[in-house]
Amino acid sequence: MVDVNGSVDTGAAPEPAVTPPGSGAGRRAASGVRRSRSAVAVVERYGLLLMLVLMVVVFAVLPESGAAFRSSANVQALLANQAVGLAVALALLFPMAAGYLDFSVGAVSATACVVAAAGMSRFGLPMPVAIALALAAGVLIGVVLGVLVARFAMNPFIATLGMATLLGGAIFAYTDGMQITEGISAGLTDLGSLTWLGVPRIVLAAAGMGAVVWFVIGQTPLGRHLFAVGSNANAARLVGVNVTRVQFLSFVLSGLVAAAAGCSFWRARARRPPTAA
Repeated sequence: MVDVNGSVDTGAAPEPAVTPPGSGAGRRAASGVRRSRSAVAVVERYGLLLMLVLMVVVFAVLPESGAAFRSSANVQALLANQAVGLAVALALLFPMAAGYLDFSVGAVSATACVVAAAGMSRFGLPMPVAIALALAAGVLIGVVLGVLVARFAMNPFIATLGMATLLGGAIFAYTDGMQITEGISAGLTDLGSLTWLGVPRIVLAAAGMGAVVWFVIGQTPLGRHLFAVGSNANAARLVGVNVTRVQFLSFVLSGLVAAAAGCSFWRARARRPPTAA
């Protein structure tokens, strides 16, 4: 339709005004979007840590739980218990860096714990020998998983979950569901009950394990190869990385760290009164 001025009316709705990118309103809108994305990123990355801090503050200030929660005995017990979980979680880092999830680390830790305890209690082995056998058991389990996943390309979910089920059944069959508490070396129980400058030694051991794992993953060629394989195994193979070897070593190192965590778990259990013979 043509109006009196000669212009053509197409009947379409007028286009909304666009704010120029360089204008003040545009800069403020872009800045608001960036701040919003930054806040979301912080919550996504540190949300669990912030929740933990909030829980600690709440239980520390509540009159019903504050005095007991802030006591040194409770703080030491919390640190000792969480140190074992930290040590087990460290074992997950190697397969995760290579692009896998290892569901057997908890069972490997329990197996190493039973091997060390049985070696001292039922076979009369010295503590260093028993711990060495426990570490060797963890490495052996890692070798089996590494061969299944890296060499025979078995699905890591099936391989590790099946290994966890197998180890759990073997532990129950050997112990009848009872804890091994007799005949344990006094040196092992001392490691679980003593402190250094008020900090449980198990916490210091877990911190030392964390430092070693950080160094291997972040500061060595093996660590860089793990991340390269986990990011893109085909590209890593094209640049000369032995992908099969790296995948195999990720499970071996996971088994070793999980076994060390298992020995730490026994030291932490030594802090508690035994419940079964």
